[in-house]
Amino acid sequence: MGPFAGLYIAAVTLACYLWFVPRGEGVVRRFAYVFSAAGLTRVVAATIVIEAGLSIVGGVVQRMTNPVLLLNAKFYMDLPDSAKSNSARILSGTAHEAYVLAAGVSQQARIYLSVEFAANTLLYVAMALVAYRIATAVMLDRGFLGSMAKDLKALALAVVITQTLSQYFGSRADSLVSHELFGTNDWSAVVPHSYSAMNLPLWQLFAAAAIWVFARLIGRGVELQRDTAGLV
Repeated sequence: MGPFAGLYIAAVTLACYLWFVPRGEGVVRRFAYVFSAAGLTRVVAATIVIEAGLSIVGGVVQRMTNPVLLLNAKFYMDLPDSAKSNSARILSGTAHEAYVLAAGVSQQARIYLSVEFAANTLLYVAMALVAYRIATAVMLDRGFLGSMAKDLKALALAVVITQTLSQYFGSRADSLVSHELFGTNDWSAVVPHSYSAMNLPLWQLFAAAAIWVFARLIGRGVELQRDTAGLV
């Protein structure tokens, strides 16, 4: 991350803090706001929503239009033995990825890379929005709200959808780019060879299930709060 990116993040964070900080309060209370759990969560969540929302547009445009792309290229290559004079030796092994600057990447691969990036970034936005809404309720001392359970269930669905898309299109992009970069390399030489794989670990199903269970617990809290209202 370059210095301009750091300044941009700092500027957005400061702007969110100044926007959310209590107005008409003393200097100490205004300064301490960001150190409260709810205040800090709202500032960070709003910062993520703004930055991630803008980065989706910029990231997709960059992947679709830049003639040169920085890629994490996947490949297969046998590693040579290490020198005998080294204290430890490689007996066998393979290399499988490297960061490269690549030109001539096809439009199809660029589309796959763009969908992967957008899906991952949309998940950050969804998580930040839910965190912001819950932190706002905490700050206003509203207790359990029915919207909290609904937000968490929506987040669970977002996890499943975005990460399935990311895994599928990311794997398609890796395979396609690998064939475009290394597909005609000589297999008899110790050079990178093309790589094809479909990586769908589906960890998002477990994460979504956990979030859904937590949403159900929040829903029970809403019911209990409603049933006991006015008893104390």
